[in-house]
Amino acid sequence: MNFDAGCALIETALAGATRRDIAAEAATAKDFGQALLLLRDHMRANVWPAGRQRVNLERIVNAFDTRTRHDGFHVLHDWDGKADRVNDDIIPVDVLVYLMHLRRADASGTRGHRRE
Repeated sequence: MNFDAGCALIETALAGATRRDIAAEAATAKDFGQALLLLRDHMRANVWPAGRQRVNLERIVNAFDTRTRHDGFHVLHDWDGKADRVNDDIIPVDVLVYLMHLRRADASGTRGHRRE
């Protein structure tokens, strides 16, 4: 997959109902912590079920992550200065895991959240 096709796929995923469908699936979890676990797993796999469709970003993300690593950059992964290595998870997953620890017991419903 080339860069333009990958960007078009991502743009499609962010537009319309796809983003809402992804959130709706997560909102079916028993609690907020479980919803965040679902999101974390999809982020790690770069595959997002959204209603009847499936947004698969694995090829584009892995292809361009590999290219940037070959050039010496770790764009998606943060550097752990204490451990002197690149973190295993991507930065958004690290943030999500942090949020999971703070808000694990919250309800997962969409009440009070902005709708498109």
